[in-house]
Amino acid sequence: METNNLTAPIAVEKDRNTLTIELMNRMKLHGMAAAFTESLTSTMAETMTIDSFLHMLLAREWDYRANAAIQRLIRGAAFRYKACLEQIDYAIPRGLDRNQMERLASLEFIRLNFMTTKNEKKQMEAKGGKKCTQSKAKESKPAASNKKSEKK
Repeated sequence: METNNLTAPIAVEKDRNTLTIELMNRMKLHGMAAAFTESLTSTMAETMTIDSFLHMLLAREWDYRANAAIQRLIRGAAFRYKACLEQIDYAIPRGLDRNQMERLASLEFIRLNFMTTKNEKKQMEAKGGKKCTQSKAKESKPAASNKKSEKK
């Protein structure tokens, strides 16, 4: 079978599924190719509609690329130690509190801070009658025009 690395195969000697997987890999859609291969070995594809099957393939490709990006960033960070929270030994006296570490790992403080900031913004809008961002933008415009007139 003649093939060109830049185009689809010229002669069809292999079955379509094999060609599809090869084309996905050539197009660097490795996550999608893996999901398609898995669907061929199981009955998953038979129970799905075309649009849900396509959605599954695209979601797997998206996840594959996101995980690859995270792994690339971890390698690029060149951490001295490869460790995670589950590997922390609290028996060593370092002043680490297990409860505090677990609370920090849950990232609950971010959600609470977001909710607090959102509520404060609503309260300020209710008092002033205007959105905070609009009032700040109006205040900054005259200041910018004063600087231009001073330069002339």
